[in-house]
Amino acid sequence: MTAWPFSDSDQYGTTADDMAPDLREYQQRASFSRRESQPLEKLACGTVHLYRLDDGRLLTRRVDCHTKACPKCGPRLRAEYATGYAVVLAAAGPVRRQVVGPGWRKRPGSDYLRVPAPDGRAVVYSTAELGDQVVDLAGSLASDFAAMPSDRRHVSASAAWRAAYHAWRTEQQPTTKAPATHLGQFRRTLEHVAMIAADLGMLIEAHDDWLLLRDPPDRATWERFCALAGLCRRAATGAARAA
Repeated sequence: MTAWPFSDSDQYGTTADDMAPDLREYQQRASFSRRESQPLEKLACGTVHLYRLDDGRLLTRRVDCHTKACPKCGPRLRAEYATGYAVVLAAAGPVRRQVVGPGWRKRPGSDYLRVPAPDGRAVVYSTAELGDQVVDLAGSLASDFAAMPSDRRHVSASAAWRAAYHAWRTEQQPTTKAPATHLGQFRRTLEHVAMIAADLGMLIEAHDDWLLLRDPPDRATWERFCALAGLCRRAATGAARAA
């Protein structure tokens, strides 16, 4: 039995009469039978995907875009970089310097972290001898990452520091068991998918970033759900199981 990212619900198999009030509210929304021809909805951040869990139920979850320019993801990514690299660099006692364009080259045998800065510049933290000694490492990193522009340049680091950062990140966000099967990506928002699922009697649980759905009772219901929610199915997973 899969327990990601929730514990098994005792609502599985409930009817409209004993369904929780917040789920019934979804079912009271207008029917979506006339919405199939509506244009695609623009998602504020990321994409919405559908998975089949090991126990046969369906999971719909929102996957963030993880881009610097996103108002939601950008500040979180910058803060995560600053916090993680502060831990990684703490014992190294790095120096810091600003460079313009290609005005810096890695010195053999040294570790480095390069952070894009405004106006085509970059900030480099390094164990090489050139640069200013950093007094407040956490504060300096937080300031530099907060100022990182939302352009095509990426954060780069030496192999050792990069590996240490990713190890730190894994410790903060342990990998959980992934859903068994990816069925496709929705063209609708998570909130819209929730209302469609409730209208078709498929909704079990609704949360801010994910929904738990029951498997539709027949293929006609499944196909209707896919059409209304705009599920883009891959060829390998196009023939989803229906009871």
